[in-house]
Amino acid sequence: MKTILVARDNALARLRLTSLLRGAGYRVIAVASGRQALTAMLLETPDLALVGLGLPELDGLGVVQAMREVPRLRNVPVIALRWLPLPWRRSDTPAGGFSAWLLEPSPRARLLREVRRWIR
Repeated sequence: MKTILVARDNALARLRLTSLLRGAGYRVIAVASGRQALTAMLLETPDLALVGLGLPELDGLGVVQAMREVPRLRNVPVIALRWLPLPWRRSDTPAGGFSAWLLEPSPRARLLREVRRWIR
């Protein structure tokens, strides 16, 4: 079973993503902050990480940058999750370290399609 880390500070969004992914057959590790995300990934390397940009303690960009410094996390794909009203930043692109990004809320089918794209 493939494992996905979900890092979202919003409890409702985190619960929604966790339920959707578990229902699709994935094992989910859900955390509420950037520091929790890094700690969890150091304990167990996920197959994919879904990371909110506005996480407390360490934002999404900080998480992905720290991951790229750890050899066993370096190649874990990371999908940035951002709310539509947030302004576009260059750091949201693959050049910023993210594999892809999704606007929230995304339709369930689109989110699952993107997850399957990165997990085989």
